Amino acid sequence: LINEATQERFRGRLICFDDTLDVAVIKINVPEDKIAKFNPLIFSTKPLSISNSISTVGFPFGSVTGSSMKYTKGYVSSESGPFNSPTLYTIDLSINPGNSGGPLFDSDNNVAGIISARLDEDAVGAKVENIGYAIKTNYVMSFLKENGIPFETVSQKNNNTISIESIKTGVFMIEFKVEPF
Repeated sequence: LINEATQERFRGRLICFDDTLDVAVIKINVPEDKIAKFNPLIFSTKPLSISNSISTVGFPFGSVTGSSMKYTKGYVSSESGPFNSPTLYTIDLSINPGNSGGPLFDSDNNVAGIISARLDEDAVGAKVENIGYAIKTNYVMSFLKENGIPFETVSQKNNNTISIESIKTGVFMIEFKVEPF
């Protein structure tokens, strides 16, 4: 894993995953003296509504577009996903390979979901632009609780919007290298 703010590389290992939600937890092996550098991202417990402003950061197309984090902004277009799925938001946001698994931020830059997928043109037989999906935080937080993974939340409107600069310390680009047990 590569931290956006420091560009330091760390090893990680899979702790748990959920095939249905398509989420996983990776434990990052960070030396004790470096832990203070990284800010945890805060989960919002307030559901998003249609037309709410959202944003995400990620690494679309990996190193092809450069190794620095990319920021994009959009709106919630539906409070449900494909086939009325209650676990997903439908979002109007530019999503590409490399954004999946990244945070979906509310207007205060608290995590309101996890970027999951985009609508594929082959699925509908027409050109598709900016139709994506994000897993709602209440489902992610339930998954984390079930697996004993700690996380932080903010349940009421945060008066201090978190800066994109401070988010960088909590965002990592994942590069996979499968190693034998």
